[in-house]
Amino acid sequence: MRAFIAVPLSAEIRAALTPVIDELGKAKEIRTVPPENLHLTLDFLGEIREAEIGPLCEKLKAAAEKTSSFLLTVSGVGAFRKGGKPNVLWVGIEKNAALAKLAYDVKAASGTEDGKKFSPHLTVGRIRFSDEKQRDILERFFRWEPRDFGTMKADHFSLMKSDLSGKTPVYTVIRKFILKDGEKNG
Repeated sequence: MRAFIAVPLSAEIRAALTPVIDELGKAKEIRTVPPENLHLTLDFLGEIREAEIGPLCEKLKAAAEKTSSFLLTVSGVGAFRKGGKPNVLWVGIEKNAALAKLAYDVKAASGTEDGKKFSPHLTVGRIRFSDEKQRDILERFFRWEPRDFGTMKADHFSLMKSDLSGKTPVYTVIRKFILKDGEKNG
């Protein structure tokens, strides 16, 4: 199964980002991420076997138990570029030492630590090719106001399964990991 580890977003953050996604969706060449699929990826695992889930969950549980909940502030917009042109549009997460430490611990638990700097962001769209209408929408995206989309408490993260067989991905929680002082939500 295709899997990743992520912090889910609050309903308030999703609602604040919906106008941005709706605006980007006006350009047919921009494939937007549905608000219900927005998440903060801590680690992308790719394909994993069922037999790996149990041992991985034990390691992730240990990482969660040594991490206190923390606040995440969603702010700013930007793009990753390929060949000088934007290809992935994102909304930023303000620098946060607790988040960076959690991401490091999660990668260590999953065995994917690669030494790359963690770059927290929320992917909101991917660009296929350029035309005049798309340029206008991108200009509005890069000037988007307000740039502060809210703050939320991160008190858990999840191991997620990703099913890419439909028009949009379907994400399913395999297991939820509550941070040591997080609320027991299930």
